[in-house]
Amino acid sequence: MEWDEVQRQIPIATLNIAINKFTEHEAVEHDFLVERWPEIGSVLWNAELVLKEHDDVEAVARSVADNAVKYEMLHHSLLEHAVLHVRHHLEQ
Repeated sequence: MEWDEVQRQIPIATLNIAINKFTEHEAVEHDFLVERWPEIGSVLWNAELVLKEHDDVEAVARSVADNAVKYEMLHHSLLEHAVLHVRHHLEQ
């Protein structure tokens, strides 16, 4: 595996570990998550678009992720991954 690919996959693996260790939800197979990483990125992008200054980041993330699942733009097993990813990026 090329170093660039290793660097790209480290945050993906870290998110999966965090889901498994710090939430009541389970991790998914790493390759499954890597293949669908653009879906997670899309939720982040959309959440950034709709988030207003005093909004609750988790509520916005969950709403965007729920809609993405509803319209089959996000696999249902990745909903919590998407919410955690958005929170990580937007609550810093």
